[in-house]
Amino acid sequence: MASRRSAFTRNFGPLTLLVLALGLSACAGGSKPGAMFAPNTPQTSISANSNLREAVGVGQVSGGQETDPAMKAMNVVMMGPLAVDTDMSNSDLAEALRLSLSVRTMLASRDERFRLEASLIELKQPIMGFDMTVTSKVRYRLTRLADNAIIFEREITAPFTAAFSSSLVGPQRLKLANEGSIRENISQFIAALIAAEAENPAAFGRANRPRTS
Repeated sequence: MASRRSAFTRNFGPLTLLVLALGLSACAGGSKPGAMFAPNTPQTSISANSNLREAVGVGQVSGGQETDPAMKAMNVVMMGPLAVDTDMSNSDLAEALRLSLSVRTMLASRDERFRLEASLIELKQPIMGFDMTVTSKVRYRLTRLADNAIIFEREITAPFTAAFSSSLVGPQRLKLANEGSIRENISQFIAALIAAEAENPAAFGRANRPRTS
């Protein structure tokens, strides 16, 4: 990313970059959290007595990156109002996780008992193509705050293909594939987390208080 920035700024002065940046308002935004939250399915629905209910807080989310401003400006010059961001930011991924947990009443508004951390290890994107497939790899870790025990850790890989019919604009198809891949990744994570609680409910129960003499 740094090499792309330096090459761009060597050929365009600061004033030119400023003028280009003024056109960013015409650029469609990047991946939208609302398009990435996992839909409800039987596999991603928790039971009424689940210990995950209103208990999970979202902690550190890492691995994503914001689109470089110089590259964003170049995209606007090349694509005009059709330009889109094709990177994935940590803040968008974190918000998609919060939305996905919230619709299942798993997100803690207070008294959180579990802390979720997520790391975007890879977002494999095609350079070009008609049908575009993006594959995301995310590592999830859930910590029980009562004793800082890691009770769930899983690396999930999820591909998603945006068909040519979804948009005639290549960057827009890539954006749709990004969103679909993360949506599927989060869905698989939640299903795996619910299954883990069902297999080992004691690990997700309230930790026993230490004995006192």
